Formats: sequence, structure tokens, C-alpha cells
Amino acid sequence: MYYRFYSKSTETYNRPVIGDYVVLSLLNKFNDSVIYDSWKVNPEGGLAQYYIEEARFRGALEEGILMMSVGDSASFIISADSVLKYFPSEDTTQIYPKGSILTFYIKLVQIRSKAEVKAEYDSLYAEYIKSLEVQYKQRKSEEPLLIAGYITKNNIKAKPSPSGTYYIENKKGKGAFPVKGDKVTVSYVAKFLDGTIFDSSLQSGYFIFTIGNNEAIKGFEESILKSKIGTKATVVIPSSAAYGVEGFQDEQTKEFIILPYTPLIYEFEVIKIN
Repeated sequence: MYYRFYSKSTETYNRPVIGDYVVLSLLNKFNDSVIYDSWKVNPEGGLAQYYIEEARFRGALEEGILMMSVGDSASFIISADSVLKYFPSEDTTQIYPKGSILTFYIKLVQIRSKAEVKAEYDSLYAEYIKSLEVQYKQRKSEEPLLIAGYITKNNIKAKPSPSGTYYIENKKGKGAFPVKGDKVTVSYVAKFLDGTIFDSSLQSGYFIFTIGNNEAIKGFEESILKSKIGTKATVVIPSSAAYGVEGFQDEQTKEFIILPYTPLIYEFEVIKIN
């Protein structure tokens, strides 16, 4: 690792150790290309937080940061080959040819202990959970009013089932009703009460599921049990018979597709019963 200090603090004792978090301004370049700029990521303060762990190779960036004191500014040149070896990635292989180097320009602003960062995280997380509880409580209290308003606005005469689901048959089917254990093929469009579509079988083909195997939400499955082959129906399902207090999140991003306490509308047609 090659390095150069541009300014040195008189507080030489105030250095980080492995296990600390450091707050710093950071510019990472490959040749003339900027890979990371903390000022672009955080325009308000231009700072990033970095956890100091055991260096995975000689001449790693951690070695350079451990040489710094709060207030120091320096640049460090490290081997991109080593980065590729210990942090393999197709993207970085394309960006950093063999034999290339990476340059880091750093100003060390603050040192924070692992316990300090954890305490801050725990506090922020507790506030987040508290805010969710307030939001969910409000959504829970508003849901019955939203459903009642939708039923009135759309002049729906059907009575709710014990689960609170409204079943509106638009076209009668033929044959026998499905029973537990049957495999049912349906097409459907799923909406929120405002008409926004959040899911549809048109995107992935028919939805095929076995009744009684918990492969569909409660309100939808109970509605299918009332439908013969060829039946077209619209159902209004309260959250208690859908995704309830937990809602439904994207598995990768963890973003909510369906918020907790959200009533749903399904428009479906029964295609086949086996």
C-alpha cells in the first residue's frame, strides 16, 4: 500500500482500532473514474460510516485507516488484484483489469465504538417500531370505514360472510362446487379499494392451487368454494381474511406490496376444477 498524508492532527492518540466505526469523507477512484464519492451519496454532510475489521490482505484499506488520527487527511493506493481476490465479483473484474490500482482519498472526522453505534441503531429501530405501531393502529381503525364506504359507493347488496368477505357473483357457473382437496385453476385481477392493480394472473398465466393447503388467502379460498366452473365473481376481502397485521413484503427488497390492515378486491373466473 502506498500512502500520502496531506494534513496531520496533533491528537495522535485519537486513532481507531479494529472493531470501531469511523466517520469520514471518502473519495474512491479508479484511474480518472470516480467509484464512490461520499459527498454525492450524502450531499448534506459528505460523510460516510465505515466499520474497521481485520484486513483480509496486506496493504488493505483498513491498514491505512488505522494509521490515521481524527483530523488527518490522506490518500491510499491499493492493489485492485487483491480486492478482486478477496471480494470477487463479475462487475469488479470488468472494471478493474489485472494489475490495476485503486486510490482512496480520506479525511477522518470521528471515531465511534461498536457499542455506541449499536445503541444508536437500537434507539432508531425502537422509534421506527413505535411509529409503525401508531400507523398500524390508525389503519386498523380506518379499515371498517373504508370497506363500508366502498360497499355503499358501489351499491353492493351482498351480505358479508362470517369472515367479513363480500361475494358478488357476476356470472353463474355450471357443474359441482369445488371441495377441499380439489385443484382449482383460476384467472384473477387483484386490486386495492382505490382500483390500483397490485397483482394479476395475466402476468404469469393461470393461478392453480389446491383447496385446503393454505396456498391462497382465506377470503379468496372461501369465495372459490362458492364458485362452479365458469363462475365470474368479485370479492371484497378484509385484511383479517387476507394479509392481516403483517401485510405482504417483497422477499428481496422487504418493501411492502400490501400494507398491514389493507382490504383487497379480487375479480376472478374459475377455469377448471380437478
